[in-house]
Amino acid sequence: MPAAAAIDIGSNGVRLAIAAPSDEKPIERLGSWRESVRLGKDVFADEKISETSIHDLEQALLRFKDICREFSVEKIRVVATAALREAKNQRQVIKSVKRNTGLQIETISAEEEARLVFLAVAAHTQLKEGTALLIDIGGGSVEFSLVQNGELIRSETAPMGALRMLKLFEERNNSPKLVDRLVREYARGIKQQFINDHRKYKIERCYGTGGNIEALGQLRKILFGKSESDRITFSEIAQVLEKLQGMSVQERIDKLGLRPDRADVLFPATAVIHQLLLESHVEELLIPGVGLKDGILIEELSLRPYQHENRRQALFDYGTELGRRYDFHEQHGKTVARLAREIFLQTGELHQLPPQYLTVLELSALLHDIGQFVSYPSHHKHSYYLLLHSTFIGLQPWEQQLVASVARYHRKSFPKPQHPSSTEVREEDAQALWKLSSILRLADAMDRQHQDRVKSVAIKQKRDAIELIISGQGDLLLECWAVKKKAEMFEQVFQLPLSVESTGAL
Repeated sequence: MPAAAAIDIGSNGVRLAIAAPSDEKPIERLGSWRESVRLGKDVFADEKISETSIHDLEQALLRFKDICREFSVEKIRVVATAALREAKNQRQVIKSVKRNTGLQIETISAEEEARLVFLAVAAHTQLKEGTALLIDIGGGSVEFSLVQNGELIRSETAPMGALRMLKLFEERNNSPKLVDRLVREYARGIKQQFINDHRKYKIERCYGTGGNIEALGQLRKILFGKSESDRITFSEIAQVLEKLQGMSVQERIDKLGLRPDRADVLFPATAVIHQLLLESHVEELLIPGVGLKDGILIEELSLRPYQHENRRQALFDYGTELGRRYDFHEQHGKTVARLAREIFLQTGELHQLPPQYLTVLELSALLHDIGQFVSYPSHHKHSYYLLLHSTFIGLQPWEQQLVASVARYHRKSFPKPQHPSSTEVREEDAQALWKLSSILRLADAMDRQHQDRVKSVAIKQKRDAIELIISGQGDLLLECWAVKKKAEMFEQVFQLPLSVESTGAL
């Protein structure tokens, strides 16, 4: 397999990594490069990227393309994180880069960023047993991910990136007391948002990723004479923080050998890390030396370092964990997802949707009733809101929108132009919304009593009708009646009448 390249457009710099498959390691990194292009400096101050920064970004990407040609790279994936994600002129930047470099930028969500970092850490460390906390600190944000027995079960994002925090510190004249207070306030919010929610999990190990954390590992060797840079203790971080606080940026460059674009942001990054370790009661931070780029390369080279057989199963497992947080009826959700899957697979010629829409359907089916956590009346609308605004690892924004919208239409009215749940899906997904929602309605009706009585579904497509035959426990008369009652959308979408019958008890 030829080499692949990953380009990470961050808030504090642009990075390139090139790798090839390896029999001995997850990937064989052939080289990595970095250009100091600070998009975050523009965005966190003016909410948009300047023309100068756009030009600098394009020049860096052109240099990266030249490097890729030297390594005969056939596939380059370019992703952007917090800075471009928040820039008001995001579309303008992406369009300009495409026109002037030929590279297509993919702006990924914070959840997708966390998932890719998890892939990298899981490939290079032992995450299969126990509970671990992953902290990825970038220029614009910090991602926290909780891993239990090799499973990524939750991830949260906070606007505590090093460059963003530097901006806040500068506004407060870098006063030590104000800096300490600010970091504590941010960390307290994280404690409430993330750590307190997971007191039932005893965090046994903590892994840190990102350039600032790797710089801390190197400072450990310089300041404390340690031979290893793949870890740093809480006590050592406290000492580094105190030393950085007492030095000017130029002194950090001259005495510690830090790059100028690392010397200024390392202090706020260290302050954040110190406070987070204090709140999570972890005595040591492990530094695997991998990050977003490695996760991208692992995925591009089709390597899977974790136990899920594929992305679909990983998402389904995460969806189950999400549902439990809303006290959903788990068995009903799984039953409806199973029945929806059977219908989807047996009606491929009818709906003509690509396989990736099956994952959307299964997640919508699994979680269609979580709105009952708010209240039963109009729970379909509450489900839409919860799914749209929950942190959902592994879904792209368009997928999450479609999952929420399909769940919204599992009952009551059909999609209408005045519904945001209808108009906010991508134009190319408008028909998929109708098709998937109509399938979900049938699957939900088959488990009307939440008793998992329907065990199998058989669909026969004729020239002028569709026959649906269900088998399971009992006579299933109520289930047949419920399906007929909920068949209107299906019949309208596919322009064929639907007949329903049962074969009796299995």
